[in-house]
Amino acid sequence: LLHELFIYGFDDTDACVSSLGFQDRGDFGILKISCDDLQRAFDASAKNNEYDPDGLRIFALDKIVSYAFDIHVVLEGLEDYVLSQNTSERFRMLAEPIDGVFGLATYRCLIEACSQLFVYPEWYDIRPLHILWEHKVCMLARIRYLESEKYLNVADGLGNLYVTVEVQARTLRMMMLKLRVSRDTEILK
Repeated sequence: LLHELFIYGFDDTDACVSSLGFQDRGDFGILKISCDDLQRAFDASAKNNEYDPDGLRIFALDKIVSYAFDIHVVLEGLEDYVLSQNTSERFRMLAEPIDGVFGLATYRCLIEACSQLFVYPEWYDIRPLHILWEHKVCMLARIRYLESEKYLNVADGLGNLYVTVEVQARTLRMMMLKLRVSRDTEILK
């Protein structure tokens, strides 16, 4: 199954890579993948004409380059989010824009996906709610950073208010996990 996978380490002794992703049971965590299994996955996708060499991205921190904070980039990102605009369009000179749903428009898709549980209660995909929660955690960290750097006034209380949003997203995620374990369809209500 081709999917995004974040590989962050290599163990030469065990000939395996360390990665983060969704495991067989659907929970998110650390995965140890043998190099042989990784090679078999690449070979299988190549045999089925599914492998896209342009889909492989290797990132490394360039310690020579300065990565200065740019509030204007943050504001552009927030504007894209609120207007549901495709942020990848801003980088089209570096890569083809990706297709999809963006920003606040993703909530309609999330609501539709969750409403499908009433029709297909055996479908418990934690990923959409996990990603929603991760986004809220990230946004809270951004707000806290903006407060610490005086871009936002702490006294306005935005960070403290946003904690409620993060908690609500975490609660939804936990409810989906509870549904998967208990199979109690009353949770859907």
